[in-house]
Amino acid sequence: MTTHDPFDRLERLVHRPVSSRPDWLLMWRDEAHHLLFLARRAAADDDADALDELAVEAFGMADAMERRLALEQL
Repeated sequence: MTTHDPFDRLERLVHRPVSSRPDWLLMWRDEAHHLLFLARRAAADDDADALDELAVEAFGMADAMERRLALEQL
């Protein structure tokens, strides 16, 4: 999956259906929801610096999650 918007990519991963829900996935989804909340707040505040930092974090989080989902075949 590739997209230019790391927040959209992260949101799609959060809502991706999986065959099982291990504890690590539930914790990851909580962290992703928090990051997306912070991004929405930064956008509302017109805080470009915070949005840039959060975009980098979202990109890394999405990469790591896609690797783990593929590894565990979820």
